[in-house]
Amino acid sequence: HRFWNHFVSRVKKEYPSSILLGEAWMQGISFHELQTIKMKGKYLKWLRGNSSDMLLKSYIGLLDGVLDFRAQQLIKEYVCNPSLSLNHLETLLRDHYKKYPSTYLLPVFLDNHDMDRILFNCKNNVSLLKKAVEIQFSIDQPAIIYYGTEVGMSQRKSIWSRSMHGDLLAREPMDWENPHKEIFQWYQTMIHKKRDALLD
Repeated sequence: HRFWNHFVSRVKKEYPSSILLGEAWMQGISFHELQTIKMKGKYLKWLRGNSSDMLLKSYIGLLDGVLDFRAQQLIKEYVCNPSLSLNHLETLLRDHYKKYPSTYLLPVFLDNHDMDRILFNCKNNVSLLKKAVEIQFSIDQPAIIYYGTEVGMSQRKSIWSRSMHGDLLAREPMDWENPHKEIFQWYQTMIHKKRDALLD
């Protein structure tokens, strides 16, 4: 955090209108590697995992926001596992956002370069992906789209099926030749809807 304090003060001095977002992530960090991390309460944060509000909240007052791993986890759980009802999801999200200042940005994403793609998690079910996108864009936070998700990119195996370099399964080159038109059009619809709501 000492580094980020220095970094933020320098950037904001030169570019006062800039927005600085971070990624607070503990997955893949082994216990002995924690010695390289200079963060208060790092052992407790590590034990609680990536979606820990404790980890995400530790950047309040330092950065303008952090990627919302908790919302990502909840949306994935809802669309991919039938055990979570929509009402329960909405309650969990509401409780989650109550823990943060309204000015603190928590960009919502469905997948990224270090996790299985959402379409793969949904067993390549397009309807489930569309449901996830609809929820993502209904949340009053910035939406982030990992490249390829908008054209239906999936993967062959889980990134966790390999002991090394499994992340490459979710980082294959962009599929420019075979976009999934239904998914792409759904993203366009959701983007227009969110933009129109912001302009109203």
